[in-house]
Amino acid sequence: MTIAVRKITSEPSSNMLSHTRRTASDAKQVANKVRNH
Repeated sequence: MTIAVRKITSEPSSNMLSHTRRTASDAKQVANKVRNH
């Protein structure tokens, strides 16, 4: 989580929205993997 926060802070505000969406989708994928296992 800390790494993701660092990426968001280092990236320009214009890319923040798309990056947040990507992080959310990645979190969903991880949750699905945990459920399957």
